[in-house]
Amino acid sequence: MQIAAAEADGIDPHLDFAWAWVFDRLFSQTELALRDEFGYQHYGLPTAIVNWVCMQNFRQFEAGPDPFGRKFQILFKWMQTAISIRHADTVDVKFILVEENGGRTEKTIALPHADLLRVAGEVGRKVDDPWCSRLGAMHLRHLVETGEDMEKDLVTVSAADMKAYAESLGDTEKSAVRAR
Repeated sequence: MQIAAAEADGIDPHLDFAWAWVFDRLFSQTELALRDEFGYQHYGLPTAIVNWVCMQNFRQFEAGPDPFGRKFQILFKWMQTAISIRHADTVDVKFILVEENGGRTEKTIALPHADLLRVAGEVGRKVDDPWCSRLGAMHLRHLVETGEDMEKDLVTVSAADMKAYAESLGDTEKSAVRAR
C-alpha cells in the first residue's frame, strides 16, 4: 500500500471519492483529524470525521454548555449487548467526554431491550446499531445540557425518553429524505 501526503491544495488523494459528496452538499463540514488517543491508532494517517447536514453524527460531536458553562467533545467508544458484560437486558452505548480544560470521563448509556423493541415497533423502525447509538448520543447530550445524572457512569434511558428521541430521529430522517 502506498501512502501519499496531501496535495499542495490540501486535498488528500485517499479521500478523493468523498469530494463529490462534499460538493453535492450531503455533508455540512468535513474535518480531518489525527486521532491516536483512546486506543485508536491510525499510524499518522488522517481520519475523515464527517458531520451530516440532517443526521446527528454519534461518533464525534460537541455537547453543552452544561449548567456550569462547560462544553464537551464527545467520542463514541463502543456499543454492545450488556448481557455479555453485566448480565443486563440492555444495549449499552459508551462515550468518552473530554472537557475543554482537558478533563476526561466516560459514560455508558443503557437502552433497555424490551423498551427498545416496543419503541421501534411504535415508530416503525428496525433496531440496528446506528439507531441505538444515536439514541444513546441524544440522551447523553440531554444529560450534559441539563446536568442530570452527570455523577453517574451508567445511566439507563427511560421508555418515555427513548420514545421521544426515536420520534425526533424519525422526523429528522424523514426531512432528510424529503430534502433529497
